[in-house]
Amino acid sequence: MGRKGRRQRRWRGAVNRLRGCRLVNIVVAVVVVVNERRHRAGRGRLEAAVEEVVVGIDGNVVVVAGKAGGRGVMMGITVVGVGVGSIPLMMTSTSEGDGGRGAGVGGWSRSAFLRVVSGGALAAERVAAAGMGGEVLRFGVLTDCQYADVDTPAGSKRQYRRSPQKLADAIGHCNAMGDLEFLLHLGDAVDRGERSYDVVRPIFRSSVVPVHHVAGNHDYEIASHLKAQVPMLLGMPAAHYRIERGGWRLLMLDGNAVSTFAWPEGSVERREAEGMLAASGGRLAGYNGAMGAKQLEWLRAELESAREAGVRCLLCCHYPVWPVDGHVLWDADAVLELLRPWRGVVAAWFNGHNHAGNYAVRDGIHFLNFKGMVEEASNSYARVECYADRIEVTGYGREVSRVLRIGACG
Repeated sequence: MGRKGRRQRRWRGAVNRLRGCRLVNIVVAVVVVVNERRHRAGRGRLEAAVEEVVVGIDGNVVVVAGKAGGRGVMMGITVVGVGVGSIPLMMTSTSEGDGGRGAGVGGWSRSAFLRVVSGGALAAERVAAAGMGGEVLRFGVLTDCQYADVDTPAGSKRQYRRSPQKLADAIGHCNAMGDLEFLLHLGDAVDRGERSYDVVRPIFRSSVVPVHHVAGNHDYEIASHLKAQVPMLLGMPAAHYRIERGGWRLLMLDGNAVSTFAWPEGSVERREAEGMLAASGGRLAGYNGAMGAKQLEWLRAELESAREAGVRCLLCCHYPVWPVDGHVLWDADAVLELLRPWRGVVAAWFNGHNHAGNYAVRDGIHFLNFKGMVEEASNSYARVECYADRIEVTGYGREVSRVLRIGACG
């Protein structure tokens, strides 16, 4: 088979793989977003006007061309991976004219093809957002740095003194990525002692983007009179709070609200938690905690307002709730019952605490336990990209890469 035959075969394959992807709507989205000032036309009028869609492929570049009223509109899509139908990293600006002239890709001239592939970056970002129903949210995830200037205990894999270098390496790599909006640290920045904060806080400050924390049980292993200062030491606005970014709401949850370690000795809160622990007959673990009724009401209200606003939620906590293991929140059953009706609004629950990591799906919600940085000599952290239909997790070191498919919001 000659070069022309191979190219035609690739084009036919691209068309087959892209069937069902609503190509007309993709072309219309390009026209609306990139040429909105020129055309001043509504989406419905443009959809009705599109007469023909042509797909061409050259290497990793797919070209989608549309014809409307005798005028051509074309865009190029740079695709990652082997699946031609995968979500594009970049969409370029449109080019009119040149349709059907020359021997370029998909029947377009070489000059038109090159103009499309090298189109404007600003238009690319806007088209990508419109074509996917929302912006792409990118951030890094780290958990359980758990630094302390102590030896590794016998029979343990925890490399406490290695944690500062691991943390610096992970943040340095995230800085080099250049496209992350923030970093999440899912608890246990230190293992014990207020002086440990003096070591890790400057490393967290080396991040070029904000670092958002939730507190873990070990973060409170400091002098009793300093426990109330833990959120401040971690740069948190409150023990639980929310972050809004690009159509996503991150609810940063406090699993220490009811616990034996987050409150000063002799306090009412601590005595209540000690009573719960004693009454459980060994069912509850002292190194876990609970969110408590007041925070659960706050979470319910946040989910209701998120649904009304049409935004999707990520829930971030130090502690897991599912699958059940020795690390789950004391009130994990109440949390799961609250979350059960919120499929589509809640995309995932992210946590640390169990250094081995874990993952499961329940009621359409992904529960992902990231692996602890402090374990073993190798590092562990991740890059997360949130799209309209999936969450892509790229793991580094011991962290696992995976794709979490999510359904329609609402």
